[in-house]
Amino acid sequence: MGNRVAIGRYETCTATIDSQIGAGMFYMKNVSGDDYTKIRLGQGIEGTGYTANNSYVTWLSGTRMHMTYSLNIDAGTRLTFIDNGLFIAQAGDNVLDPSNNLAFDSRTAAGLFVAMSGTTPLKGEGSISAPTGNASGNTTTATISHSLGYTPAYAVRWCYGNDLSSGVATQMYTPTDWYGLKIQMYGFNVYVYKGYGGCTATMDDDELVITNHESGTDHPSGTSYEMPARDVYYAYTIFAQKDFTGGKSL
Repeated sequence: MGNRVAIGRYETCTATIDSQIGAGMFYMKNVSGDDYTKIRLGQGIEGTGYTANNSYVTWLSGTRMHMTYSLNIDAGTRLTFIDNGLFIAQAGDNVLDPSNNLAFDSRTAAGLFVAMSGTTPLKGEGSISAPTGNASGNTTTATISHSLGYTPAYAVRWCYGNDLSSGVATQMYTPTDWYGLKIQMYGFNVYVYKGYGGCTATMDDDELVITNHESGTDHPSGTSYEMPARDVYYAYTIFAQKDFTGGKSL
């Protein structure tokens, strides 16, 4: 299985105790390599200098963290926060430090609760300049506010109008965008086309932003398009659970 599968233990982040508030209650801080912002409810806790089997995070607020066991732990102790389950990375990816979404994540197997969802067309707009070295295409965006107060897990899929049949998508795509060049020769003349496309999504504590990059492909004459700007149609689901993908769509 190489480095694609992790069973039983999956390290997600480390953080260091800044000070103790009470038994099992601490303020956390970051030192080199730490990131307490990635701590989530229900994660197991491991640390140097103590043993606490089945200790896990029960409450979070900013830098404040509570655990199940009423332990006294010295300031400066580095804690490791883990998830238990089965985790499978995509082909060629390292499950312990994935660059892409996991192919399987048992943390979602118990079910994700939907906070909100929707579908709507996002109109393609804007032109693309003739090839003069300017490599920026116009975009349009749709913004969906969620008011959850944290960055949630989410899923976005999109398609073109010709992918729809009676209003139902026959195929959909994960968020991605592209920029391409095409070079053609006619006799002694060389023509360069460039184009932009795709649809991407970003999520933060306040809103989901979906961006249409389909501004089209230009024509060497500079007066017409080989492929015009296109509408895209998207569907989104925002879950109640906090993000566990590093901001990527499921």
